[in-house]
Amino acid sequence: AMAVLLCVAQVSAFAPGVVTPGCSKKPGSPGAHRCCQAPARIRWQMGLAPTKEGSVSVGDHTLWYRLVRPMALSSQKGSPLVVLHGGPQVPSDYLFPLSGVEYRTVLFYDQLGCGRSDTPAAGVAEYSVAGSVAALEQVLAGVGVRDFHLLGQSWGGILAYEFLRAGGPAAAKCRSVVLANSPTSVRQVEEEAGVLVEQAGSMEAFQAA
Repeated sequence: AMAVLLCVAQVSAFAPGVVTPGCSKKPGSPGAHRCCQAPARIRWQMGLAPTKEGSVSVGDHTLWYRLVRPMALSSQKGSPLVVLHGGPQVPSDYLFPLSGVEYRTVLFYDQLGCGRSDTPAAGVAEYSVAGSVAALEQVLAGVGVRDFHLLGQSWGGILAYEFLRAGGPAAAKCRSVVLANSPTSVRQVEEEAGVLVEQAGSMEAFQAA
């Protein structure tokens, strides 16, 4: 049986003043977020952990990924952790502190339209939920991930749920899933986001906040 954990708190404990490697935000700079910062102990572990970066072809596009401790991908000691970031248009960098999980492989990837992955024109089918599920399947196959644990944060939790609900080949290999800070009503999220955009005065002002 697969274990399911619903998490309504932060996915990790962060301390101010320490920047996560790979994060473009600096403490105190405009747009800097608390979730872009990690405790020194975790940052030290991240600095020691070997990483591999590459890309996977998904249809006509490529998605960037980072594999932490790639040599442990097929280890019997612990199945890999696959991390799904939130969004839209948010890269996976803010979740890099999860690299501090010891001894197992951790897979991050930037979803389509995010970070270092391709950004095709808006409206293409790949931006749909079904397209995101299919892309996750192809990333897992392309990287060589077999059995794994899955963590989805915010929108990533919705993607994790839809991925498992679709029941594709890789879904059967999922050993557990954590849904962190994930909404249960997309309609409510859209309504509340609309209120925030209205309060900010424009979409541009909201995105810059």
